[in-house]
Amino acid sequence: MNKDPRKVELKKAWSEQEHRKVIASLPMPPQDLRDLFDHLEDDGAAECDPTLRVTTEFLPKRGLDVERIVPWSREHGGHCDCEVFANIEDEFSEILGKYDHAA
Repeated sequence: MNKDPRKVELKKAWSEQEHRKVIASLPMPPQDLRDLFDHLEDDGAAECDPTLRVTTEFLPKRGLDVERIVPWSREHGGHCDCEVFANIEDEFSEILGKYDHAA
């Protein structure tokens, strides 16, 4: 069964538009978010102390707005460092992976 090329293009355009919306909704540049995930992984976020200590130490070092990012993190299930790594990384990893190609 052949797909209608017009429908394929419309779906691709819609998907790219949604992708841009998600990237624009991030409270920090995508690379900083990826770096935060890497930092949490390297710091052993799996052994959580149930705070955002590591996250809130990382953010100002990058010049990022802690007061804006912490509430966003909590909205996405990141109430402590291990949840930032587990929940937010899981939610945004695919879209961040596509960011390299869509930038």
